[in-house]
Amino acid sequence: MNGYKNDILNFVDFLISNLIDRKDYEMTSADEDEYGLIKVEVLVDKSVMGAIIGRAGDTIQSIRKIVSTMASKYTKRVWINVRARTGDNMAGKVDLASKNKNIDISSMHDLDLKD
Repeated sequence: MNGYKNDILNFVDFLISNLIDRKDYEMTSADEDEYGLIKVEVLVDKSVMGAIIGRAGDTIQSIRKIVSTMASKYTKRVWINVRARTGDNMAGKVDLASKNKNIDISSMHDLDLKD
């Protein structure tokens, strides 16, 4: 991998790892097209997607701006695509929906919940 690509990926990793745990995401690719645009794809657990995207996309836009500024010293452009992990990308993850099918809710009647 080129030195500048490695620098850019390490910087993206640094920024994201300071927002969420490393186990909750993975960077899957960093392809560069013929125009010098480096496309970085980040797969994130759905449970922490909001921390990366932010309110109205503010957080991911800020990350993109900071990384683009850093990449400009190499005369490169960067686009960061954040996607939710699905199916095969969730190796080792527990499917909570199927795990909790047989929950005994009889004790919930004692909670006295009001609207």
